[in-house]
Amino acid sequence: MANLGRAQWIRMSSNGVYRFYKSCPRCCKHFGQLDYKFIFTWDGSSTWPDTRDSDFGITEKRVGKNNPFGAQSLCIPCRGGKGCARGHQANVLETMGLVESGKWKDWGFVVSAGARG
Repeated sequence: MANLGRAQWIRMSSNGVYRFYKSCPRCCKHFGQLDYKFIFTWDGSSTWPDTRDSDFGITEKRVGKNNPFGAQSLCIPCRGGKGCARGHQANVLETMGLVESGKWKDWGFVVSAGARG
């Protein structure tokens, strides 16, 4: 079972493009379930992802080997004090493309074993 208080990542692939989703620990704990919110689109080779319509935001100040794009931990509503907001459950995202769970390690997204949707 996933730790609701720790950010979880999934990657959805469709037509050769990756859409990344991340859980907001505060929202997940508040609602008592693992929900994912959109963070960015990335083709796997460009230097920086497309963050239009992101529910989180990224910043160079947070960049590291396990967070290569500097993802914020909490979603925009939580960081802005506006309260928690629902995201999407993994089974809903699976209807839009191949979903893989994983984490960032050494600047790459590593898919968890047996974590394909």
